[in-house]
Amino acid sequence: MNRDQLLTRLADITPPPAPDWTPWLLGGGTALAALVILAGTAWWLRHRPARTPPAPAAQALARLDELETRWRKGEVPHREAAYRLATLLRLGLGRIALTAAAPPAGAAAEPWRQTLLQLDTARYHPSPPALPAEVFAHARRYLQATDRATTQPAPAAPRSGSG
Repeated sequence: MNRDQLLTRLADITPPPAPDWTPWLLGGGTALAALVILAGTAWWLRHRPARTPPAPAAQALARLDELETRWRKGEVPHREAAYRLATLLRLGLGRIALTAAAPPAGAAAEPWRQTLLQLDTARYHPSPPALPAEVFAHARRYLQATDRATTQPAPAAPRSGSG
């Protein structure tokens, strides 16, 4: 066989097609899009404004309203209401314990002592008298004063220097 005959026999053979890059391009594009979404989400989580939980006094005020409503309906007995009210005061005022020696800021000492005495009597007396409704009003006043004090912005520091 001569060279021309060999070449004519090879003429019907076609080279293989070029590799198909479509799956690689689709996979790479998907991975790149996922990376961009992930980076954007991470950036948003880092730079979003922080949600501050409500102040303890504000939470205690909301629960105080609920407790007083249930107490007035008779769903909560006097002793249990006194325990819950003392807990709300303690947590709302940010205290470890309620003491007569340390009234909340802006509260007169004598009404504070009377409120604690009424709560202690309702909680610890063997046959406690009915819890007076004024205890709820005093507690609300103490919590509102604390809530106002904690939610007011701090005064700006005076600037020093010549102007």
